Amino acid sequence: EAERLRTLVVRPADWPLLAEVVADPAPRRYAADEAVHEVARELMERSQTAEALYVPVVIRGELFGIITGDRALGSAARPFTGELRQRLAGLADQAATAFDNTRLLEQERETVARLREADRLKSEFLGIVSHELRTPLAVLLGAARTLQWRGDGLGDDVRSELLSSMIRRGDDLNRIVEDLLQASGTINLAVQAVDIAGMCRSAVADASDLAPDRTIRCCADDKIVIVADEGRLRQVVENLLTNAMKYAPGSDIDVTAAQHDGEVCIDVADQGPGMTQDEVARAFDPFYQADSSPIRKVGGLGLGLYICRRIVEAHGGRITIEATQGQGTIVRLALPLVGTPVTPSFSSVAPAVPRAPRGT
Repeated sequence: EAERLRTLVVRPADWPLLAEVVADPAPRRYAADEAVHEVARELMERSQTAEALYVPVVIRGELFGIITGDRALGSAARPFTGELRQRLAGLADQAATAFDNTRLLEQERETVARLREADRLKSEFLGIVSHELRTPLAVLLGAARTLQWRGDGLGDDVRSELLSSMIRRGDDLNRIVEDLLQASGTINLAVQAVDIAGMCRSAVADASDLAPDRTIRCCADDKIVIVADEGRLRQVVENLLTNAMKYAPGSDIDVTAAQHDGEVCIDVADQGPGMTQDEVARAFDPFYQADSSPIRKVGGLGLGLYICRRIVEAHGGRITIEATQGQGTIVRLALPLVGTPVTPSFSSVAPAVPRAPRGT
């Protein structure tokens, strides 16, 4: 019924000559042989209409459309009686009810879909967070209880290792809390002149120290200096390096930085398993992980790329992913050169990054 009524209704936006009806949504009759409004006369001449009746469709006090009844030129005169006007008005009321119910039904369906998705995300989030918290807490509590119950009988080396393990797990918990705070709070930037090449080389050097068996290379153009928050940008590069090491085990990793078309582009590329197009589309969603099961091989809250995107966008840049399943992944940062200082306050030369031998 709604579809049938839809064909009878003309939206004012699609027929702008009906300005008079739009301005005053009340039923009105026009006849070509009578003195009528100029707009209505032009409309009737174009449609070869001798007589017309316009009945507005009003939904919740707002004009939604207009039902028209007309008599063609040369046809037998059939005056628009009060009864006919009443029937058209009733039809307009029915149309308004049908469209309003349809709109309400669509809104209800959208609300239900949003609530279901929110519930799914909440359950997934709680599962991920509980898993990520449980692991370091178990190790930390286990080490603490060992020291409490057997501390006197342990050697110095064992006690030192237990304390180091507790500190590491405490750092893991702190990282989780920091990620949650950064994901929900405002990204504040402390901008300064940033040597992009030096920042990238330093981040790669640290990553190489943490994974001496991996080949991590850096190729960055010198003398690229922008105004940005160096700590935040380094956080992004380090996160991308960490992801590459986790999701592309055994693969070489290349970090490149160059200037293109008024932008600084930083790429972090690996030769790992790549990503599907669905994974690429959802990669920057908060708490998204390709494998969110409790037995997944790679840990984390799924906030890393989301935080990276927020940081990059706070700098006026963008972050994108180029990936094909089975052919590796490239994550690209594009940052504007606007505001680059003419003379940097430091040297843009950074020490070369030690490379791990190939094949190890």
